[in-house]
Amino acid sequence: MIGLVLVLIVLITLIDMYIHQLPKAVIETPIAGVGGLHVLVNNACIVQVGDLHECTDKDWDEAMNTNIRPMFYSTKYAYDDLRNNPRSDIVNVGSINSFVGQASIPVFTTSKHDVHGGSRQATGVLGD
Repeated sequence: MIGLVLVLIVLITLIDMYIHQLPKAVIETPIAGVGGLHVLVNNACIVQVGDLHECTDKDWDEAMNTNIRPMFYSTKYAYDDLRNNPRSDIVNVGSINSFVGQASIPVFTTSKHDVHGGSRQATGVLGD
């Protein structure tokens, strides 16, 4: 009887993504330890409820720093390894708001449109 052994190493790390050097350290550690990064999952979210005219600079910055910045930095630092692995994948978790608008959450909707756009850009560069 011939068997197949699959070894799956999963690293789940929760970090403060506002400090942009942390994603670099978190990504480079498993790459060095297991011979490459094969899947990158970006999932971060904060929602501020309120009409656009009520949105403050703090609301905007907090949403972009939470919903977009981590995706940008983690993809940036994983880029070379993902590019060198033809079977790599990036999963960017968005929302229905990545495709449509919704009343009372304009900042969230804008950030999730950015997730969709960033995903399309990465696909164009890294492949399907």
